[in-house]
Amino acid sequence: MLKESEILITDYSSIAFDFAYMRKKVLYYQFDSEDYYKKHYSKSYFDYEKHGFGEVHTKEENLIRDLKNLLKEKQLEKKYLKRIEEFFPLYDTNNSKRIFQYIRGL
Repeated sequence: MLKESEILITDYSSIAFDFAYMRKKVLYYQFDSEDYYKKHYSKSYFDYEKHGFGEVHTKEENLIRDLKNLLKEKQLEKKYLKRIEEFFPLYDTNNSKRIFQYIRGL
């Protein structure tokens, strides 16, 4: 489904990393962020606003507005593409080769 989808809407899920790796559009809908960070999870090194791969929304109407805009856009916004490229510096089909060579070197 990830390969077939054009846009991902998620809350805090790590599936956004898989989607971003494919250079696809991500939106975060964190309607419960205040409660989530108080009761379930402490903020850590990954800040969705600073490091995320798409806009973070807490209100449904803003999410829907952004979704409509993203559906019209052909390209990923440069700001988010830059974040993706910095987070995943290796983007090719040589991962298996690198892993094999590393293991062989042990």
